[in-house]
Amino acid sequence: MSERNQLRKRRASPVENDRSKTEAKHEPTREHSLTDTSRTWRFYVRWFSRFAIVIVLILSNARLVTIPNRTREPQSETTALLVITHSRSEYLTKCLESILKAHPRNGEWPIIVSMDRQDGEDHVEVADVVEKASRQANALGIGLYPWVHALSYENDVEKGKAFVDTIAYRRISRHYEWALTRVFGRGIRENAALPRVVIVEDDMQVAADFFSYFDALTPLLETDETLFCVSAWNDNGIQALAQNATQLHRTDFFPGLGWMLTRELWEELGPKWPKMFWDDWMRSTDQTKGRQCIRPEMSRTANFGEKGVSQSFHFKKHVSQVALADEKVDFSGLDLGYLEAERYHDYVFSRMSKAVYLKYSNYLTTRPQDRDVIAVYHEDFLEPITKRTGVMGDHRNGMKRTSYKGMIIIPWNGNWAFIVQKGWTPPEGYQLGSEVCC
Repeated sequence: MSERNQLRKRRASPVENDRSKTEAKHEPTREHSLTDTSRTWRFYVRWFSRFAIVIVLILSNARLVTIPNRTREPQSETTALLVITHSRSEYLTKCLESILKAHPRNGEWPIIVSMDRQDGEDHVEVADVVEKASRQANALGIGLYPWVHALSYENDVEKGKAFVDTIAYRRISRHYEWALTRVFGRGIRENAALPRVVIVEDDMQVAADFFSYFDALTPLLETDETLFCVSAWNDNGIQALAQNATQLHRTDFFPGLGWMLTRELWEELGPKWPKMFWDDWMRSTDQTKGRQCIRPEMSRTANFGEKGVSQSFHFKKHVSQVALADEKVDFSGLDLGYLEAERYHDYVFSRMSKAVYLKYSNYLTTRPQDRDVIAVYHEDFLEPITKRTGVMGDHRNGMKRTSYKGMIIIPWNGNWAFIVQKGWTPPEGYQLGSEVCC
């Protein structure tokens, strides 16, 4: 282009120059186009998100309406509560009511109700009680799982071979074996075997802190090789001898009546499970092997089973008199370290070493009343003391109920009484009282 033409272009009219600037200002660039597109997408995404949230809320509300209080699946590491029942529907009702009332409702502690129907028996009333309890449990968010033991009974125990109907005891033992094998085998769901189980029967009522008690003692049972079980029952837990709601003890005597069993112990006991009288078999030294159980001073179970296989004279005189703890204790907040084997051993015998040795046990109800005391009975004649205190005087395999290292410990006048047989001596390093009285 010539210089003259270029000069002419620069000298174009101001109108033409303004028009050109205006057109250039309103002409859409590529950058502006991309910005508008981005804004459009953000608009759609924002509204789509809001729409999706509304849909989710609607579906969630619909699900809550159609499936109220849905129970959580049991965790494989939780402890289960196993309720053994047969034909006592009225007993089972009372038992399950107390369990559901005390349950922590925290998604743990599934309840298994194992109904015994050997030989094709059909206890409709029991099934109705379980169905009703299942609905109540579901409404509370508690998992309740009914099992039926309907295996044909093998008549391998003849009648007339013992002083009781051995057939009934054989069936009970068989039911226990079946239920525990299932608990520690496949569990509630396939491949969900449980690590522990607490066992109660249908004639037991549980305390408000029943689950707290077992939760707090589970770590000790799992780690202390000197422990056999944890029990909620105290054979000598009559009201006069149940004074401290937080006091726990070790005992060489298997208490039963609401007790915790680990999978490891079942793997030891299961293969040799007895055909009958399983509870006395558990008290044999062949099974305990020097191991002990934890038991409370105040029972966390009560037994109201007057009607049943074991209609012994002990029920009215002793078992029915054991008081159920009515004070709810948060055991998780307590220091239970004193229950460790060595610490408990020293805790008990150090206290005994400072006690007053009573020359005559008949003074147990008189003086002194402000000190721990030691009462002695002659040979196997515990009756004079049982009459004064209310403790059970019978034994199993030569072992007194609630005994520890050969002595019975009971609360007495706000202190302790150590009841021992004449000739018994404390372990080395400890003495039989600090002074003699009366």
